[in-house]
Amino acid sequence: MSAYSLELTGLLQLSRETRKQEAMDLQSPTLSIKSQESSSMDGNKQAEEKQGQETTDDCCDAPSLLQKVLAETVTTYVMVFSGCGSVMVNQSSGGQLGLVGVAATWGLVVMAMIYATSHISGTHMNPAVTLAFATCHGFPWCQVPWYVGAQFLGSIGAAFTLRLVFHDESLIEHMVTRPQNGYLQSFVLEVIITSTLLLVVSGVGTDTLSVGSMAGLVIGATVAMNVFIAGPVSGASMNPIRSLGPAIVANIYKDLYVYMLGPSVGAIIGCLVYNNIRSKKQGEKGHQGKLFVKFKLLKRFSNMLKGIRSR
Repeated sequence: MSAYSLELTGLLQLSRETRKQEAMDLQSPTLSIKSQESSSMDGNKQAEEKQGQETTDDCCDAPSLLQKVLAETVTTYVMVFSGCGSVMVNQSSGGQLGLVGVAATWGLVVMAMIYATSHISGTHMNPAVTLAFATCHGFPWCQVPWYVGAQFLGSIGAAFTLRLVFHDESLIEHMVTRPQNGYLQSFVLEVIITSTLLLVVSGVGTDTLSVGSMAGLVIGATVAMNVFIAGPVSGASMNPIRSLGPAIVANIYKDLYVYMLGPSVGAIIGCLVYNNIRSKKQGEKGHQGKLFVKFKLLKRFSNMLKGIRSR
């Protein structure tokens, strides 16, 4: 009897140990799921804290009005110095650059300045652009005088620098834009090419459905194209400050009003045209598409969690 009782006791003890091990095996997936959920919650919390910190840093790093004004002054100076300088070099070298070289210089310098400082001031470099953006795209009117003043200083500074570099008075005259075949023809051309420029700027610079990373290249190419078209006729100013600064330095004011009014009117027309042809329904569809993608991702994530819990 003692032998049988010992064997029965051993079997009972083995059965208890087996049940205990099975219970531990059943609990281990639940513990692993809980640990995964807790780790994912910690990861999401850390991601939210990091995103909040990055948002705070971005707000703290927003450029001030002084930084914007300095950026506009510098970029306008570089644009006028390079563009007008290419015209003067072309004259002094007997036309070696040609229309292609001058147009390429204007387009490249505009493209370079946009990529360099568009995140600071928007890289207007043009009071017609500033005025059009304030009229049609919600640019603060209180900043318009500061931007225009900065652009004027940059243009005057570049024109004076070119006068110091090129001492020949005949060369200095060539940095001034003047109508070649009458003021009316030049006025119409300035309105058309500036409205074309602002149509492109509004598309790639303000519309979220457009490819913003290509803004500098597209705008620079548009400037070069306009110089090809109107350069030999009106000088292809597209910019009141580009004409005003060199005119003051060279003391040549004839037909200057053409380049004050033409680009300003054309810029507003270009912005108004784009605001009327842009598709609001397309924008709504784009927004709905983004919401649909987010909903699908959330639904897929919830199904994944249900599958983990059911194991």
